[in-house]
Amino acid sequence: MYCTLDNLKLAIDEARLLELTDDENLGAINQARIDEAISTAQGEVDGYLQERYDVPLSPVPPLITGACVDVALYHLYSRRMETLPEIRSKRYDNAVRLLLRIADGKLSLGIAVPPEETNSGKVLVTASTRIFPDTELDKF
Repeated sequence: MYCTLDNLKLAIDEARLLELTDDENLGAINQARIDEAISTAQGEVDGYLQERYDVPLSPVPPLITGACVDVALYHLYSRRMETLPEIRSKRYDNAVRLLLRIADGKLSLGIAVPPEETNSGKVLVTASTRIFPDTELDKF
C-alpha cells in the first residue's frame, strides 16, 4: 500500500476521518472504507506512473505516499459531501499535477526506470556515413 490509515491521520484529524467513514454511526472509523479509498487512490497513482515505472512501486517513495494520501482523502470527502472543501480540491489537483510531472519524466522518484523493451516490433534503420559527397559521384 502506498499509504495507510496512520498516514491519513497525520493529514487530517481522527474526528474528521470518523465523520467521513462512519455511515452507520458506530463511533469508529470504518477501516473497509479507508481501505477502499486507499485502493482507489493507489490505482489512480499507478495509472499515471505505469508507463514509466514498474507498478506497484516498492519501496514506496515518500513523494508517492503524500500524493496517495491527498488522492485518498479527496475520494473520502467526495463520497460524503456534495461540495468538497477547497483545500481538498487543491491538494488533489496538486497531486495529479505532481503525478503527471513524474510520468513525463520532469520529476524523478529517485528509483530506476525499467529499460524499454528491445523487441518492440519497430524496425530501426540507420544510414551509414557517406564516403563520397554527391559532387564526386556526378563525375562518373
